[in-house]
Amino acid sequence: MANNDLVNSLLKGLDILSLVGRSENGIRISEIAELMGMKVPATHNLVRTLLTRGFLEKRNGNLLYIGPTFMDIAGVQQNSSMSLAAEKLLQELHATLPQGVVVFGLATAQEMRQIFRISYDRPRILQRLNGDSFHLYASAAGLVGLAFASESSRIILEERHPFAEFGLHLWQTRENLENYLQDVRRRRAAICPFDKDMFFRVSVPVYDQNKRVVAIFGASIATERINGVQDKDDIINKLRDAAEKLGGERR
Repeated sequence: MANNDLVNSLLKGLDILSLVGRSENGIRISEIAELMGMKVPATHNLVRTLLTRGFLEKRNGNLLYIGPTFMDIAGVQQNSSMSLAAEKLLQELHATLPQGVVVFGLATAQEMRQIFRISYDRPRILQRLNGDSFHLYASAAGLVGLAFASESSRIILEERHPFAEFGLHLWQTRENLENYLQDVRRRRAAICPFDKDMFFRVSVPVYDQNKRVVAIFGASIATERINGVQDKDDIINKLRDAAEKLGGERR
């Protein structure tokens, strides 16, 4: 029979992904083993493999959720429609912030990537960027990605961009960075602390239906162009409005 040629361990791995994907609040290895009629050690080995490749991730202790690799693959088909919506919203955003630069970026498993940009010196031109990553420790967009990254994604991020090499000279200590990231999560916005006397650089997260950060809207405006024109809270609120509209369209 044709089913005799199927790889049993692969089938079980796919069944695990299906169980985790259907669990709204996460699921434990012991629960998976019980539902699938498997022994816990065997289930653990399969889960560990899926964790290693980023198809699953652990959050809130030992609860399993669909991981960043799986979400990236699933999101490929959705990104084109989201990008189309983001184009329109970025143009609307620029109309309200004509004195600066506005950007849109997409989150992947490892990076926050640059997608669109509109600048005050080319106001009618939507620049399609090449997908380069925002600087993880120095840019507002990169810091949003870092602040809201899952535990497994953050390990991957810091393996690729070690703090000692890329972040230490900026933040001096890891504690300073962690305190800043906690503030980003609290206010749902990252205000870049570097060159802040000359530029106001800020990014806000775009959430999907699972409260996962999938994109950012950001702005960079010279402080001399802000004074007497708009206050900084107003700029952040405009970015949040765009983010909420885009997140709502994805639901």
